[in-house]
Amino acid sequence: MSSPGTKVQAARTTIESFNATMACTAKIVVNAILSHYENGFVVVKVLVDVGGGIGVMKL
Repeated sequence: MSSPGTKVQAARTTIESFNATMACTAKIVVNAILSHYENGFVVVKVLVDVGGGIGVMKL
C-alpha cells in the first residue's frame, strides 16, 4: 500500500503534467486562430482569458 505522501506526489505530478499539456495545446490553438484571422484582432484593446489555468493566454 502506498503512503499518503506518495499519493500526494503522484497527484502533483499529474496536475503538473495536465497543466503543461493544456498550456501547449492553448498555444497551438491560439497561434492557429491568430494566423487565420491575421488582422481580426487589431481593434481589440483588451482580451481576457477567464478559463482558469496558469495564464498561458497573456498576450
